[in-house]
Amino acid sequence: MLDKETLILKLNKIIYVANIHLDRMNTAFNFIKPSLPVTESNYIMMSNEQVAYIDQFIFRFAKLQDLIGQNLFKIILLLEDEDIRNYSFRDIINKIEQFGIIESYEKWFKLREIRNDVSHEYPVADEEAIIALNQLFNNKNQLEIVLGSYISFLKSKNHLK
Repeated sequence: MLDKETLILKLNKIIYVANIHLDRMNTAFNFIKPSLPVTESNYIMMSNEQVAYIDQFIFRFAKLQDLIGQNLFKIILLLEDEDIRNYSFRDIINKIEQFGIIESYEKWFKLREIRNDVSHEYPVADEEAIIALNQLFNNKNQLEIVLGSYISFLKSKNHLK
């Protein structure tokens, strides 16, 4: 197991990368926002630039969610002296929920499900892909809230300045 100093250095690097993903996701969202909600007809009429921003949004959303779920959640448990070697991902998420960082296990996995739906359906502009895409846009704030809660928790425990 890594010592706390090493964990905090790793944590700061990951948060730096998370903020890059968040910033680029928001930049893409702000460009797309005037076209929301996406419909089959307005998607077909979008410029290559608009579609590129949608692609960037999807990519950054996925990267940020993976970074949070696969890295940040584990680091916080290690900083809180949890022995996670035998924890399932559900155990990790349940513990993060107990810390108040996420609202619920179900909501976290709903975000993953939406993201996965977009990944499987998009870029074909059929009804299912459009629905999944709009759900992803509508849940952008949820991901931002999780990252903000995570950072607030770390600051409250003096793991971040």
